[in-house]
Amino acid sequence: MASFFFDADADMRIGRRLERLGHVLTSAPLQQLERASDREILLFAGRQRLILVTHNERDFVEVHRIGAVPPHAGILVLPQVTAEVMAATATAVDRLVNADVPLANQLYRLRAGAGWERWDDERHWLPACARRVIERLNSLRERSVVRR
Repeated sequence: MASFFFDADADMRIGRRLERLGHVLTSAPLQQLERASDREILLFAGRQRLILVTHNERDFVEVHRIGAVPPHAGILVLPQVTAEVMAATATAVDRLVNADVPLANQLYRLRAGAGWERWDDERHWLPACARRVIERLNSLRERSVVRR
């Protein structure tokens, strides 16, 4: 079970589906933070150890890129979706937070047809599993060196 903070622009229909999956959430309107800056939103979510959910990719990438990011539980950027794919979007979020991937201080986005991508702090998006694949390859290389 994860705890989320939905930004003022985030679709609460996804949030309600996440609640049905057992997750806990609050939102900018519930916390009276509708007019707060992105940095203030991130500070609030970080202090409460809440994963921030937003549709605002441009601004949160910029905050992350310039290093103005306080410690946080993670940022998930979701696409604007229709009612037909709302359940699939909530399921994708549920699977990510239950997967063996680091979320703290990371920025992820969900792309239709491409799945999750992680911001690598070098102005690039990488598939979310890329780090695990690289770590696994390095582990296999180390084992083969040790056996020789």
